[in-house]
Amino acid sequence: MPKFDRTRTLEQLESELWPHNDFGSHVVQESQRLRKIPLEQLTVENLRLLIGQAIGLSFLVPIALEHLESNLLAHGDFYPGDLLASLRAVPKDFWSEHTSLNNAMVELGSDVFGVHKTLSELLPFLQRFQYK
Repeated sequence: MPKFDRTRTLEQLESELWPHNDFGSHVVQESQRLRKIPLEQLTVENLRLLIGQAIGLSFLVPIALEHLESNLLAHGDFYPGDLLASLRAVPKDFWSEHTSLNNAMVELGSDVFGVHKTLSELLPFLQRFQYK
C-alpha cells in the first residue's frame, strides 16, 4: 500500500486549494469541508462520500481498503457494504495505474466470493427458522 502522512489533509497532500463554492449541494459543501480534515480523522462515511465523487482517490482508496480488509461490510450512513459499493465509482484507469491497489481489490474480491459461498450454503438452514 502507498505510504503518505495521514495527519495531513487532501488539500495539503495534493497541493491544491479549492476555491469556496456556494453551490447549494450537500455533496459539494461536504466535499469541500472534508478536503480540509486530516485523513486520519475521516470516517467511513467521509471516505464513502469522497470516493463516490472520485476525490483524492490515490490517498483515500488505500484507507478504504484497510477498512474493508477488516470488515467487508464496513459502512457509512447508507447500508452495510456501502464503502465497498463506492469503489465502483473509481475509474478503470485508476486501477491500471495503481497495481498494488488493484491487487488488493483482487484479494478483496476473493474474500467477498468466499463470504458469498458460505452465506449461500447457510441460507437454506437459516430459512428454516421462524418467529414464534
